[in-house]
Amino acid sequence: MKKIIRLNLIVLVALILVSLCGLKSVYAESSCDAILQIEKSEYKKDDEISVYVRIINIKSDFGILAGNMTLVYDQDSLELLNMYGQNDWDTPIPNVTYNKANGKIVTTKNGFAKNDENILKIVFKAINNKDNVKIGLNNISFADSNLIRLTNSPEVTIKIKEPEVVPTEPVEVEPSTPEVTIPEPTETETNIPEQSETTTSKPEQNNIINTTTNNIIESEQNETDVKEDENTQSTIYPVLTSGENNTTNSNESKNDDSVSKSKLPQTGEKRIILIVSIFIFIICMIFIIRSCVKYMKNKSIDNNDEEDE
Repeated sequence: MKKIIRLNLIVLVALILVSLCGLKSVYAESSCDAILQIEKSEYKKDDEISVYVRIINIKSDFGILAGNMTLVYDQDSLELLNMYGQNDWDTPIPNVTYNKANGKIVTTKNGFAKNDENILKIVFKAINNKDNVKIGLNNISFADSNLIRLTNSPEVTIKIKEPEVVPTEPVEVEPSTPEVTIPEPTETETNIPEQSETTTSKPEQNNIINTTTNNIIESEQNETDVKEDENTQSTIYPVLTSGENNTTNSNESKNDDSVSKSKLPQTGEKRIILIVSIFIFIICMIFIIRSCVKYMKNKSIDNNDEEDE
């Protein structure tokens, strides 16, 4: 009897253990992980930086439907521009589901996440140069039917550098040459009459031109010679010497003088005045010399007379 009671107790305990193990297998513990992904590790100043929040390694009977996390980033080097929900996850709304003061983010999914997927896209702008700029998440938790707390804190590190200034080579601008458009000849210009046979050739034309020019030069030289002869004749003043017929030619000389004076140019009058003044000076000198000679003779005669007395 005692042996039967012991067997029943053992079977009952075994059934309880089996039932407990079955319940544990039905309601298994849920888990997942979160990571951050970026497109590249180096950026230039004023570039936009996209950071993706991704959920991976999901173990849940129902699937993940909500998330809660804290965003941490270098506010001296980065400026938060916007957030976008991915794969049916809600976009965080500032001051509603996103607290700018402490960086808390709450997001939910329109459905259940059972596979690896991106849940958020966070866009920053690079505002200052720095080598180690960190972006991370803290205090991460997800929920299905239970609350799943993550112990890891994913983060990424980027580098922001000054944009490279490419030196521009000076461009040599060639001077543009103006296009010269040659007008097409009209019908009147193209219809040039043919030369007749009676026209003279070029050597004959040159001979004719040379002969005509020579004739013109000779005629001009002759005219200049004639004018020079007339000028020389007009400038000669007739001077009468002593012993010639003054009475017979006085009228003619007067007529000639009147004619010559009327024909003399300005330079001829000056020359006549000079000749007349020289002539008068010579006559005066002759008169003075003769008077002196006469005086000397008279004086010598007077001296002789006084000696004789």
